[in-house]
Amino acid sequence: MTASYTVTDRVTTVPRGRATTLNVTEPTPGQLVVAGQIAAGGGPALRVWEVDHPADFARTAFIEALRRAGVTVTASATGPNPAGLLPARGSYQRSDLVAEHVSDPMSQYAKLILKVSYNRGADLMLCLAAAKLGSRNCLTGLKAEVKTATDLGVPRNGVFPQDGAGSDDQGRSTPQALALLLRGLTHTSYGATLKQSLPILGRDGTLADVLPNSPAAGHAQIKTGNRVVGNAAGQIMVLGNSLAGYIQTRSGRRVMVMIAVGNVPLKSAEGFLGVVNDQAKMIAAIQADL
Repeated sequence: MTASYTVTDRVTTVPRGRATTLNVTEPTPGQLVVAGQIAAGGGPALRVWEVDHPADFARTAFIEALRRAGVTVTASATGPNPAGLLPARGSYQRSDLVAEHVSDPMSQYAKLILKVSYNRGADLMLCLAAAKLGSRNCLTGLKAEVKTATDLGVPRNGVFPQDGAGSDDQGRSTPQALALLLRGLTHTSYGATLKQSLPILGRDGTLADVLPNSPAAGHAQIKTGNRVVGNAAGQIMVLGNSLAGYIQTRSGRRVMVMIAVGNVPLKSAEGFLGVVNDQAKMIAAIQADL
């Protein structure tokens, strides 16, 4: 935790075996409120909250890290990141280097993105792909994204991405395209790494609390994807919700699946959990019967 945020705990403990339901909100900038209930004896529960101003947050975290290391920093730990004060790109000399940050291996980065649906990390991947192509325009990375899919056997008209995270309402892909992508990945040098990065039904990531007591729990590695919107009239619509990944069936087969629904009206936001559970039950049925 950094000085950028304070956390207010409004969570109650309920008897063992009850459902864990946690909700995170930010009623005022910099104040996170965690509310809901958590079952006694349960394992860790993960919830993700996006930082509105990543550069400002990174600045605060960096200043605090320097201070922990004994470096005196006179600037305030909180506040906007004054990018305009930076020297011109390319003006630093190698002799000026006092520290260097080396990122984690791509395998660890992929695990973070896929386990918790870290959309900003996925969008950054698009920017890195663009940089690899010699461009500073992140959207150039879409060329690499489409080429990767088609090289793995996906028809070019089967995918129509608009960003790196798949969270743009104009983006499109078909269930067949996702299934072909998953199958194509099994023949690559990095396919096993990506498979191990997917959430595990009933065990971790975005599926940690979904059907944890099902016989299929632990036997399906599935990526979740959803888009839920509301309007000023109080209506809620699931534009799309999907589960795509690998299932190790009871008979020993490994199958690739993609289950998707779209345009589902909801009476309340809580109803979305029912959509996820219904699709997860389909995954469980496939795991048991094939």
